[in-house]
Amino acid sequence: MFRGMLWGALEKRTRPMPMAWLGNRWVVLAITAVLFAVWHREWWRLVVLLWGGFAIGIARMRSGSIVASITAHSLNNTLPALVVLLA
Repeated sequence: MFRGMLWGALEKRTRPMPMAWLGNRWVVLAITAVLFAVWHREWWRLVVLLWGGFAIGIARMRSGSIVASITAHSLNNTLPALVVLLA
């Protein structure tokens, strides 16, 4: 949702000119990372979620595809899940 629909919609914001700054890829990365962190509604982990959102967003930005961000998010969620299951 954040790296697919929202990212794509913000990237296309090159016109009208007063809002052209929204199309900047670093601005898009920041907006989607913040919304990703807030969406989780886990305020005690906000900083960690924000950094994770940036990391996942950088995977999206560098690859140009949401497949990289989906893979990064899945790996990020899988490792702690395995610890919980195996503990």
